[in-house]
Amino acid sequence: MSDYRNQLLTIIKEKSLKFGEFELAYGGKSNYYIDGKMTTTTPQGAYLVARIILDSILPDEIEAIGGLEVGAIPIGMAVATLSGVEKKNISAFFVRKEPKSRGTKKWIEGALGPRDRIIVVDDVITTGTSVLKAIQKILEEFPECKIVKVMSLVDRLIGGAENIKKAGYRYEPIFTIRDLGIGDM
Repeated sequence: MSDYRNQLLTIIKEKSLKFGEFELAYGGKSNYYIDGKMTTTTPQGAYLVARIILDSILPDEIEAIGGLEVGAIPIGMAVATLSGVEKKNISAFFVRKEPKSRGTKKWIEGALGPRDRIIVVDDVITTGTSVLKAIQKILEEFPECKIVKVMSLVDRLIGGAENIKKAGYRYEPIFTIRDLGIGDM
């Protein structure tokens, strides 16, 4: 494991991993919770996530990165910022959970072009429903976009990878819960 990944894993364990009784978005219950935003909104966590993702996607000639609010926002912004510093110029966007109620009433905010090659991201993947909802909205508005890959900070290993792959998308988590040392709980 690279030094960047080791550093990021330490931050996730310290800041994002919680134990207790939790209800998950899909309705299931868990004795642990991963709040990826507690990692991706810190300076070091944001940098490490951006560095790892940017290194992973450079061969794919990506033009934009984003996903469903809120988990994708800090990831997309960190990657876009680092890509700008390094003259790679990957834009960020996010998909709203509900359309904006005023103004343009858009579902998608940010710099997403109609034919962009994109990466869809989320902080944590459980069943993959959130990512697939984001992809559906992206392709409704921009049917010529190419979803090159789906990425996540952590995969809970509860079927998300299978659902994303079954929908026809390449999927790559940075970590799974096994990397966090908690197994499938």
